[in-house]
Amino acid sequence: MIYKNRKESSALSEFWRVNTSTVEAIELANLLRALRKVAGFLGKNAPNIVWYGMSANPAVDVILPPPTFKKYPVPPDFVDILVGIVVKESLQRIEWSDYIWKKIEETAKLTTRQKEIVYKLFKTGEHIYLDTLANKTILGKYVEKARKIAIKTTKRNLTRQPVTVDKLFYLWWVLALEGRLDGDIYREDYKKPLDILMEAVPKLKEASNEKTVFLRCERRLEIYLDLWEKIKDLIENWSIEFYDLEMAIPVFFDLDNEFKPSTLSAETVAEIEVAVSPTNLTPVILSAVGEDEKKFVIPTSIWTSTKYAKPIIDVKIAARLRRIFEGYAQKRTWKERGLISGSKIDTRRLYRTFTDGRCFVEKRIRHDIGWDICVLLDASQSMAKKWWLAESIVATLDRALKGTPHNLEAFAYFESDKVCMITRMLKGEKVTSVTPMGRTPSGQAIIAAAYLMSKKRRRKLMIHITDGESNIGCSVKSGINYALSKNIKLITLGVGVRDRKRLIEQYGDNIRFVESFDQLPSAIESLLRSVFR
Repeated sequence: MIYKNRKESSALSEFWRVNTSTVEAIELANLLRALRKVAGFLGKNAPNIVWYGMSANPAVDVILPPPTFKKYPVPPDFVDILVGIVVKESLQRIEWSDYIWKKIEETAKLTTRQKEIVYKLFKTGEHIYLDTLANKTILGKYVEKARKIAIKTTKRNLTRQPVTVDKLFYLWWVLALEGRLDGDIYREDYKKPLDILMEAVPKLKEASNEKTVFLRCERRLEIYLDLWEKIKDLIENWSIEFYDLEMAIPVFFDLDNEFKPSTLSAETVAEIEVAVSPTNLTPVILSAVGEDEKKFVIPTSIWTSTKYAKPIIDVKIAARLRRIFEGYAQKRTWKERGLISGSKIDTRRLYRTFTDGRCFVEKRIRHDIGWDICVLLDASQSMAKKWWLAESIVATLDRALKGTPHNLEAFAYFESDKVCMITRMLKGEKVTSVTPMGRTPSGQAIIAAAYLMSKKRRRKLMIHITDGESNIGCSVKSGINYALSKNIKLITLGVGVRDRKRLIEQYGDNIRFVESFDQLPSAIESLLRSVFR
């Protein structure tokens, strides 16, 4: 078992990894950031590190299977092994290992069988070379930990055939890097080719001292071609087990059931990607829509506005809105006893009539709103002439709900260069503004706003204000379905809409139309009545 108690742990990552969490998505995001920093330390050409299931380029990125634990954070000894894997995989790309193999294929005329043997020779030689590079820094300690697990698992997976090509290169790998051999699989047949291979080890280590990547590649290419010519006649007819003798990532997850890799849910992957890159909400959108709609999704990004609005606040309308929300709020009732006056005598306190007179009781009612309310504003080009009205609605709602146990949020969205931009409109007591532009990605904006809403309250309400149908990105239906899955009541206000029929088709019964500011309270009341009936 890899992980030990903290008191017994000799984990190197325990000294520097402090940003941990007991929540799976947050912990895996924190760990991913740490692994990317390690890769970045190795050089400018370091690859991107991702968990399996995240958007990636398999030809370039290092894809790690995310480990599953019953309890988080991830054990520090296991983090050490992940760091070792990342260092080795990153160095392989930085040192152009794939380039060397392509040159070997072009230079040596190999049969299919020979190519299999030479590839195993090349991969084992690269392990020795890359470990030498890693040992020049403290990162070599992490690679050593990962290598010991890989060697143990590789030995277990090799067959019991007496003499094979795979066992020869396994022996070379262990002897060159660990300095010892396991006698149980060593035979006299391996001695001559193994001696030839071991003679090349100092040359591989010297190759790491060349100044440029190109020169280092040329030196290794010469070594591998020379080795093949020397051992070709000795091992060409040996059996091949067709097992990759490399520090393959899955090999580390076979040691104990506790460390089996998992397949993360689409929602968890989205949470990780957003946590790693907070301004990019595209993964959230992709995880929320169906496979047939993913091709319509456009990038979605959070944008911060520094422009402040100058809204018109109608105090009377604000007061009326406050009463409307209180009317649909949850009510809490209790009895207040021991009053000196009132409309009802408390029979339990009649004995106080002749002492201090505190014998009255009154039934009290408190409107406990307790909602998360989100206002989502369409800031597309068509809203330019009505934008003052949209800003005023946000400011008036903010005034109406001030001093109540609510949580009001407001977002504006628009499309720019095929990117859905979304920005917060409330900064403290001020309302920010944007310049309306682009098309109307309403479906994606609803998903993004629903994801960004506070998760503290059970009762959630989204008020979507728009003047037209969605005309870019995923469908409004996907947005509505996502909001429903998050237990969010969605109501829509159509402001100055010409084609009302099209909007009714998209939003159904939970839409009302307003032409002026005065119609706002009655429209919201009608919508609330239809939602909470």
